[in-house]
Amino acid sequence: MPLLAAIVSALIGAYANGWYRDRQDKKAREREREGLLRIIDPELYENIRLLRGIEKNADLAKYPSQSHVSTDAWNQSRARLGEFLFEDQDYIFALNRHYALVVRIGATLEDPEELKQSLSRRDRRDRTMRARVAGADESGKNLLSILANRALAAGETARNRGEKYIGSLPDYHAADEGPSTTE
Repeated sequence: MPLLAAIVSALIGAYANGWYRDRQDKKAREREREGLLRIIDPELYENIRLLRGIEKNADLAKYPSQSHVSTDAWNQSRARLGEFLFEDQDYIFALNRHYALVVRIGATLEDPEELKQSLSRRDRRDRTMRARVAGADESGKNLLSILANRALAAGETARNRGEKYIGSLPDYHAADEGPSTTE
């Protein structure tokens, strides 16, 4: 009987230990996911802010280089985020769509002559889009505004979905405008 009690105790202890480790691993993964999302959120916020300006006034002379829109944080964290967010395909899709459009906009801002080549296959088949491109002036303001609008929508969707994982979303510029703590 004592042998049976020892075996049962060992099994219960092993199960409890495994359960505890799994729980700790899950918490660590959630913390890492939250940390990565907190790293890309300011980049999303800044891209959205810039895209609103481009959408309203797509004057290429006003945006001379791709340095204004950024993908650095996304490029460094996207593989790991893909692992963490595999169950939330809509969120990953919105992030991928936003950043793919940001890359296209950055390339367009860097070289406006590449504007027509920046169209996706779907856009090239779209008669309305072809008409807009054909009717766009030499700077390509109309198409750039359309790309900015799409990237803006995907970015806002992604940022709002991120609230599920990181809580309330900060307004990074409002934090900059607060009272100075160094005075």
